[in-house]
Amino acid sequence: MAISNIDCHWFEFMHLRAATSGLTKRCIMKFKFLAAFLLGSACIGGAAFAQSADDKKWISQCLVDNQGAKASAAVVAAYCGCMNNKMSDNETRSITEWEKANPNARRACERESGWN
Repeated sequence: MAISNIDCHWFEFMHLRAATSGLTKRCIMKFKFLAAFLLGSACIGGAAFAQSADDKKWISQCLVDNQGAKASAAVVAAYCGCMNNKMSDNETRSITEWEKANPNARRACERESGWN
């Protein structure tokens, strides 16, 4: 019983300290952001893992086609994945060719990937 009271008092002390310290608040927010980022990355990585060899080929070609883009590699990868997901599995055109004929899908994927 005495140990649990000490643990509770320690937790209350640390919570009070965190509530009064701006530096600690920033650290907590950075930790929460990092945790959310890692969780999101794991989810995206899991979705990417489920892609077929054909999907990977088209996405790789899209990445090459957009190599000179003024966007980060992560944004371009998200864009290419989005465009690939919007395309039919029976599509024979590359993502780059398909996006020219489907400007609404292109704009939606630009917004979704953060390209703008």
